[in-house]
Order: sequence, then structure tokens, then C-alpha cells
Amino acid sequence: MEHNDSEKQQLILKEYGKNIQQLVQHVVAIEDRERRTQSAHTIVEIIKQLNPTVKQESDQKLWDDLYIMSGFTLDIDGPFPMPEKELLGKKPPHIGYPKGQIKFKHYGRNIEKLI
Repeated sequence: MEHNDSEKQQLILKEYGKNIQQLVQHVVAIEDRERRTQSAHTIVEIIKQLNPTVKQESDQKLWDDLYIMSGFTLDIDGPFPMPEKELLGKKPPHIGYPKGQIKFKHYGRNIEKLI
């Protein structure tokens, strides 16, 4: 019986749970590429059954999450290419505040534009 220890590997994507994470780690360890690919397809189908809300989402998100859970080490013939690891933690560009003075600040910028 396994217990939650701090020594254990942390969950990468908590929405799928530790059992899916362990399945992905098992698939990464499989030697045969054809069996590994077949097992990855099975995992995606299991995720769809366990989480009915992800059925509306595209399959590409599920495959991307599968690659992320494997630590980008999963080598399979999947329907979608592996996402780039550098884009995963990239922050969006900063959006600055609008420039310019507001004549009547208590009414706000939108009322000023209406007038």
C-alpha cells in the first residue's frame, strides 16, 4: 500500500490525478514504440471517460497534457506533435495602461469618449 510522502514525485497536472500520472510513467518505460503508442491512445481514452468535461475540449489539449505529464520524454507516433517546452512557462506580453488625461475623472474615460 502506498502512502502520500514528500519523497514521492509531485503531480504535474493535478486535474488528472496520481493514477493517470503513474500510467504515463509506466508508458514512458515501455521499450516497444508500437506498444507505447497504443498505450498512449488508451490513456487518452481513459482520461475522456474519467473526466466527462474534457470531452468537449479538443484532443490536442489531452495529447499536450500527456506529453507534459511525461516530462516531454514520451516518444510515440501521436496524432499531434509534441509541444515546445519553452512555450509552456512563457508569460504573455505586458499590456500597459492607457495614456492621456481624463478631463472629468469622476465620470471616467468611457463617458468622455461618448461625449
